[in-house]
Amino acid sequence: MTAVVHLTPATFGADGLFGGGERYPTELATAMAELVPTKLVGFGPRRQSLRRGRLTVEILPVRHLWKLSEVNPLNERLFRTIGRPRALHLHQWESVTSNLALAYGKLVGSRVYATDHGGSGRNYWRKFRLHRILGGFLPVSEFSGSFYPELAARTSVIYGGVDTGRFSPGDQPRTCDVTFVGRLLPHKGVAELIEALPPGMSAHIVGRPYDPAYRERLRSLAAGKPVTFSEDADDDAVIRAYRSSRVVVLPSRDTAALASGRKVKTELLGLTLLEAMACGTPVICTDIGGMPEVVRDGVTGRVVSARDPEALRAALAEVVRAGEPRWTEMSRAARRHVEENFTWRRVAENCLLSYGVS
Repeated sequence: MTAVVHLTPATFGADGLFGGGERYPTELATAMAELVPTKLVGFGPRRQSLRRGRLTVEILPVRHLWKLSEVNPLNERLFRTIGRPRALHLHQWESVTSNLALAYGKLVGSRVYATDHGGSGRNYWRKFRLHRILGGFLPVSEFSGSFYPELAARTSVIYGGVDTGRFSPGDQPRTCDVTFVGRLLPHKGVAELIEALPPGMSAHIVGRPYDPAYRERLRSLAAGKPVTFSEDADDDAVIRAYRSSRVVVLPSRDTAALASGRKVKTELLGLTLLEAMACGTPVICTDIGGMPEVVRDGVTGRVVSARDPEALRAALAEVVRAGEPRWTEMSRAARRHVEENFTWRRVAENCLLSYGVS
């Protein structure tokens, strides 16, 4: 009998999307399968059944996208594929797919839990007050949980994890000063990072472009500077980038919030930071979203204001040009921080404790 089923609107891999919101359920379910029988149900262009270690993966073809939203895929075999697990964990709370699965899980006697990864499509949880039948809400950060005060009494933060065997310090030289890994979109702050680079400091920008105009702007800003771009890096190339850099930077900006004063779902966690620290690389992030919750300022890297470009420039100089004893101290502290607090096994154990499944 399957003890736990994870349901995600997308899958991470060749046929899916690439990013923390897609990677998270796959990595969590893989780690959980080492502890209890676990199945991951996702969506893709075609029907697939496969194994990932001890994890059973079932991918359903997308028959319809409700209101044309990528987090609202539908398939007539969804309920049959979910089955009757002891616990059902929904990924992407604001999804009509999750609405339906929640109602189904309650009907068949499964305990249902949810995690939000920032995606949002047309859904009806508030209209029908579906949160009343949710067993628990498991956000990836305190920041993520703060968007749902209705669920505060049933909220337990589980954070995120890293495969510390794969993401680990290497023996290659640190030939690059600064590395960014992520989607090349304006809110990620890549333009501000390039502008803040101290003279002569090298940078490696790793990520897929989603906005042609923004891509050209980045290329223009980088002209004449020691800045390189990798737009099609696979996981192995990303790990090499982490290992060869003196610092990894996630300088995200919340421009909408700055203009309106309202809170926006930007960087609910920042898996890039955890992966980099697992590789023994100090990190710099802005004080946006859940990122300050996972970086120990002054110990594993620096946290700077998103509204202060000079602070970013100073932090870059501080970490990149730190003497070897100080840099090595930060490097070791970063690795230790992840090993002690942010492994996927730890996240899986926290989830099972919340589910009441062992």
